[in-house]
Amino acid sequence: MDLLCRLVLLWAALGARGVRAAEGPLTPAAGDAPTSPSNDGAARLDDAVRAYQLGQRDLARSAFAALAVEAAAPPGLRQEARVYLGELLFTEGDEEGARRFFEQVLLADPGYTLDPFTHPPDVCGYFDYVRAYLGPARPPPAEVPPPVPLRLPATPTSAFLPMGVYQFREGRSGAAMGLLGSQVAFVGANAALWVLLALDPTYTAGDAAEERRLKAMRAWTGVTAAGFYTSWVWGVRDATRHWRRVAGPRAMQAQQSGGSPPSPAAQ
Repeated sequence: MDLLCRLVLLWAALGARGVRAAEGPLTPAAGDAPTSPSNDGAARLDDAVRAYQLGQRDLARSAFAALAVEAAAPPGLRQEARVYLGELLFTEGDEEGARRFFEQVLLADPGYTLDPFTHPPDVCGYFDYVRAYLGPARPPPAEVPPPVPLRLPATPTSAFLPMGVYQFREGRSGAAMGLLGSQVAFVGANAALWVLLALDPTYTAGDAAEERRLKAMRAWTGVTAAGFYTSWVWGVRDATRHWRRVAGPRAMQAQQSGGSPPSPAAQ
């Protein structure tokens, strides 16, 4: 019996050695690249979902979080990872945390919807609530160009002309008529006095009345000239003050309408 047992053990050992020799070492076939589940995003997502369904929440949370922020992962996988992170937090009672992840999903893709056969109804309902809370997708605000400096035109030439020329062009008829009337009166009186003095510039010696008349006429020529220039200077001052008051709004209006500011030559 002892000899029989030894023969059986020897036969078993030789048979096992022969099988191992026949099988030889296992080598991958040419063209077959070994795949690593850890580097496969879809496989990692499936593993995380499986861990979540088996109740391994911490493991699933870590896997979902890694996928959600992995730049090399496809956008669709990152979206699914965010959805599952939100679902995991919602089922734990953390609605605020779930809302933040759902908002990220909807901001990246406003038309994203949850599969009701994959996610619980209460999670789908809360996701739709967050969608309604965010409102319809709005286009990004247009880039506002930098403000263009306001260029004020120079005071027009007409502001320095006599006879109320600027006031007439601006439609200020009251001031224009006052300036025109006063300056015409002063010029007319001055011219008449100069004509009278030119016709009779002398007086008889000892004729005090004639001497006083001529002196008065000469004094009035100075008064009328001073009155004319005073009225002219007042008109120039009035015109420049008025221009400073209206040039800014006009230039701003022209800039907003795409035109050019009012030209001083046109004034």
